[in-house]
This record gives sequence, C-alpha cells and structure tokens, in this order.
Amino acid sequence: MKKDLKKLNIRLFHDYIITTMDANKVSPSGIVLSSKEQGVVKSRQTVLAAGPNAMVSPGDEVELNVSRFPTKPKDPDKYEKNGIGPSHMEVILPVETIEGTDYLFITSREIKYVYLDPTSVVAMEAPKYITDHTAVKPC
Repeated sequence: MKKDLKKLNIRLFHDYIITTMDANKVSPSGIVLSSKEQGVVKSRQTVLAAGPNAMVSPGDEVELNVSRFPTKPKDPDKYEKNGIGPSHMEVILPVETIEGTDYLFITSREIKYVYLDPTSVVAMEAPKYITDHTAVKPC
C-alpha cells in the first residue's frame, strides 16, 4: 500500500535520508489530538529522499532505531545525579524544515530495518543438499 508522497526537489549526498514525520493522532490517555497539537512521533516512517549510499529508496517504509537519537533530561531543574532514567529523558529528533514542512533528517545508521511489500517477496527455494557422499572428496 503506497501513500501519495510529496515530491522533494532536492538531492542528498552520502547516506543522508529524509523521511516523513508522522505522529500519533491519539494521546496515551485516548484523547484525539488536533492537527495543531504535537503527538508522539511514530517509529515507522516513509522515505521521501535518499542519498546514493543510503540503501533505501523513496517510498520505502522504515523502522527507526530511536536509541540512536540523542536525549536530554525532560526537566533539567529536577535533574538528580542518580535518579535519571529512560522515563525522565526526552528524545531529540533531527528535524529539518523544508518549504514550511517538518521532516526527519537521518542517516542509514538510525534505521533498524525496512518493511518489505509482502506481495513483492519471492518464495526462497530450499537449499540443495548433497545426497551422494562419494562426490565429496575428503580433505
């Protein structure tokens, strides 16, 4: 299922990638958020542009490795030396604004994997084993 993607008229170098910045439309408490409110950014995004060494192409859906992004304390005033943990940290996303729209600007290191289209996957053949042991010469 391919989405209608916005065409970006840019060329990226190396393994830089620009993805959508899709966010959840519902808060953790179940309240539907308006378009002006910022929801939590999803870890599954769609590639809009990719450099020549990125190993992904526009239209691919990727799963982001959120642990690769830098973090900062949510409330620096309440920072405790030994009490800091994942629940007290905020992920800093690499946001790039192009023509008034926010996108994620990442590299291939921030991608866990690429989702494959199940209709395009070809069944793999079973490996062929040697049944005639006389054909194999001992070392």
